[in-house]
Amino acid sequence: MLRRLLLLGLAAFIAVLPTLSPATSYAQIRTASEICITRWNWVTPDGSTPFWQAPIPDRVLGSVLDLRTRAQRILKGGVSEGYVLVVYDTAGTCVQTKSSLIIWDGDINQTLVSVEKEALKLGLGIEDSITEDTLADTIFAFLSKYSDPAGITSWKPLRAGQDGELKLFLPFL
Repeated sequence: MLRRLLLLGLAAFIAVLPTLSPATSYAQIRTASEICITRWNWVTPDGSTPFWQAPIPDRVLGSVLDLRTRAQRILKGGVSEGYVLVVYDTAGTCVQTKSSLIIWDGDINQTLVSVEKEALKLGLGIEDSITEDTLADTIFAFLSKYSDPAGITSWKPLRAGQDGELKLFLPFL
């Protein structure tokens, strides 16, 4: 129960609700169709500063979860050495990125099979075995037990708020 509560807490970190005008109907709200862990793209806009971006950004639902080490985040250009967890609003988008480590449908509560756990372990450089059963629990574990507070060996963890509680909001999932 605590994990489920915690998984309901990261709106500013993983997903930002779209701004809806009063004229927007409920049917127009975008929903999660696909979740994947894929590589970042280096984007060099004309006359602007280049930056890393999730692939196919117009289909990204909200924000993304950066799964790179500090060293991977400071690289400028070339082939990305790190991954990003992305939620897309259109099925088939992860395959189009051509660099996805793993792809799931939009259900955060689905059970992970052993081959998915092994792909995550090897692809993300996780030393321990992934023991979580669901995608939701695994994402929470990414942000807690598989993270590195210094960001040297993996991504940084989610931290508790001033109230001492750790909350993860995933409003699109």
